[in-house]
Amino acid sequence: MDPRALTTLEFDTVRARLADFAAFSASRELALASEPVASPLTINLALTETSEARRLLELAPDFSIRSVRDVREAATTARIGATLDPRVLVDLRDHLESVASIRNAVLRLGGDLPNLANRASTLDPCSPLVRSLRDAISDDAEVLDRASPELGRARTQVRTAYNRLMDTLRRILDSAVQRGLAQEPLITMRAGRYVVPIRATSRNVFRGIVHDESASGATVFMEPIAAVALNNDWRHAQILEAKEVERVLAALSALVAAVSEPIIASVNTVASIDLAIARGRYALTLDAVHPEVRTDRAFNLPGARHPLLRGGVVPIDVHLGLVPGCEAQPPFPETPSPTKSVAGQRVTSLLITGPNTGGKTVALKTAGLLHLMAQSGMHIPALPGASIAVFENIYADIGDEQSIEQSLSTFSSHLTNIVRILKVATSADLVLLDELGAGTDPVEGSALARAMISHLVSRGILTIATTHYSELKAFAYETPGVQNASVEFNLQTLRPTYRLQIGVPGRSNALAIAERLGLPEAILSDARSLINPEERRIDDMLAGILDERARARDARTTAARIESEVRVRLANLEHRLALLDEEREAILLRAREEATGLVDEARSRIRRAQSATLRPDANPAVGAQALKDLEAAAREVLARPVRQTRRETGPAETPLRAGERVHVTRLGAAGVLVTAPDASGSVEVQLGTLRTKVNISEVTRVSRREADAITPASVPEPRVTYSRATSTANRQANAQPVGLQLDVRGSRADDVVPQVDRYLSDAFMGGMPWVRIIHGKGTGVLRQIIRQHLAGNPMIRQVAAASPSDGGEGATIVHLNN
Repeated sequence: MDPRALTTLEFDTVRARLADFAAFSASRELALASEPVASPLTINLALTETSEARRLLELAPDFSIRSVRDVREAATTARIGATLDPRVLVDLRDHLESVASIRNAVLRLGGDLPNLANRASTLDPCSPLVRSLRDAISDDAEVLDRASPELGRARTQVRTAYNRLMDTLRRILDSAVQRGLAQEPLITMRAGRYVVPIRATSRNVFRGIVHDESASGATVFMEPIAAVALNNDWRHAQILEAKEVERVLAALSALVAAVSEPIIASVNTVASIDLAIARGRYALTLDAVHPEVRTDRAFNLPGARHPLLRGGVVPIDVHLGLVPGCEAQPPFPETPSPTKSVAGQRVTSLLITGPNTGGKTVALKTAGLLHLMAQSGMHIPALPGASIAVFENIYADIGDEQSIEQSLSTFSSHLTNIVRILKVATSADLVLLDELGAGTDPVEGSALARAMISHLVSRGILTIATTHYSELKAFAYETPGVQNASVEFNLQTLRPTYRLQIGVPGRSNALAIAERLGLPEAILSDARSLINPEERRIDDMLAGILDERARARDARTTAARIESEVRVRLANLEHRLALLDEEREAILLRAREEATGLVDEARSRIRRAQSATLRPDANPAVGAQALKDLEAAAREVLARPVRQTRRETGPAETPLRAGERVHVTRLGAAGVLVTAPDASGSVEVQLGTLRTKVNISEVTRVSRREADAITPASVPEPRVTYSRATSTANRQANAQPVGLQLDVRGSRADDVVPQVDRYLSDAFMGGMPWVRIIHGKGTGVLRQIIRQHLAGNPMIRQVAAASPSDGGEGATIVHLNN
């Protein structure tokens, strides 16, 4: 790509902003070195990776490169045999652990990120090396004792020698203090040797070697003769330790050298992934889109915005290389025809006219810069449906190119650059020319501009040019392949709107502006009389066209808004219909489940009745009658209509609060709500003397009268007792609701088991989820008999001691298989 164009179009600034989103140095280098490419395949791959990076940030907002480091230099250093510093080894370990994390995170989302996952699959986390580094080096870059057995022994020797040395020095120093030879009991170090401070006047009395003295000369620092050998032992142990540390680091560096290639490759791969993520983050800040990559040397940029402009940027619509009004675009001819054929002629040159500071140059730069970004893999700030062409080169002549050093005027410097462009440009390139032919005589400048545009059209080179020359408007209208465009100007505010209007030449607004600014009417009339009537008629016609376009644009905006509102309403209706369908299916499913449950309940009760008739002590006549009654009950259940759930349309019921009376439907009992629903939807309910925990869906609010009707407050909960002599017939004749607990305190051990069996059988048949058996604490005999008997009972799911508030070891909670 032409370096001059990259600078002119400010691509360097875009690269710098992209680099700001990179997470580490290697990816920042890639961002700053990004270059547009001319391969459609490569461009599509880069754009797709950017889209996948945006998807990754959406699926995993907390994803980050973590502790990735650019350790390529360290790997190269290890490869040539050098020993790495512990801090560098820690960086290598952190980098490889981050590589493993990145690899796993991206591969988990491989279905949504196939191209990034393909890159991540090549990452080698070098797990054996990481384990070795983790075992040998601490997070503070200290070589650990366990790095090698020899190092462990060497450090033990260092500690032992040090302790011996300190013990000896303390004894000597204490003695010296007592004898008045030393001022304070302080052990310090001089020249790598431990010494004690001795009064200078006592230096000849104290036996030792002088290593230093204080600034005042009053104190000398001496190594006692008795500690010299111990100091030597300590220093020798330190030397052995240092040698072993060096050997361990050399061994670890050799392990790094063995996998230096995968380490370097991992840095490059992670940098490529991070570059895609940086492009994705940059695209999100620009509200950019993934453009279509065309291969027919044409592009369409609706709603394009310059990425470096801040504030309320007015989007522009710019396209080139297309046949106006043709939906199916014919292929671009390899050799452009010089003949003028208006029908089916592609537009290869766009001529933009308009006032200064109206946005002509911005439109020029926007078209060029967005192509540079897209060909570098970046999404572009435009509307969905945008498409780009693939250019071998983009050439730009924009801005004041005056050179004092080369004695070139503005016109000469522009023309020098244009001459260079005309020599090298081909039909695979894009040419951007600002203020074509300006800076010289208007007649000659206009002639040069028309000739150069004609030359570029004949060569099939896509060109966008801006100009002030009114003669070029007619030239563009008459020349096949050339199309007028203009930047809109608001005569009411005397300000440009910055909107680009393709197909309409710019008006000359000089007289209108002069009138708005208060120029006398006499002068304005004289000026109008000097204008060619034909030109004035054309100008009026242009004004009418512009008004029509403005009204059409407003109509399109209104239609788009109405269409958007209709789409939203339609989506809401479809959503409501889907909810109704889901609710209907849920109701049918609940009805089927309820019907199945009723049938299963009836069949279960029949089977239990049949089993009762087979007991040796059962009364056959009573059992047969019970069987008939149950069969009749089953037929009644099967004939019972299934309760339908109706969707309430009234206001939502207020949430239940602690202290309210409620009905526990599953237990058929009323009580008082003790706690509000927790996170799992469970509540605690006080049922008489028993507190139980149930799901909020099983609880309904009731009034005091309704609660009394379910469980009368004046009647205490019945104490359920059974005698061995009670027959099945008597129990059926005197049937009462099964209580929540059975009290067997005071019963004999021989009577307890039959009572418990009958109670559990009735509770199971009644659908009770759990019951409490009160046996008292006493000697624990009843508790032991009951719990041993309950073990292995098929009706029972779990047996546990009651909580302290429910009786503790004096009661047993039995959870039934209902």
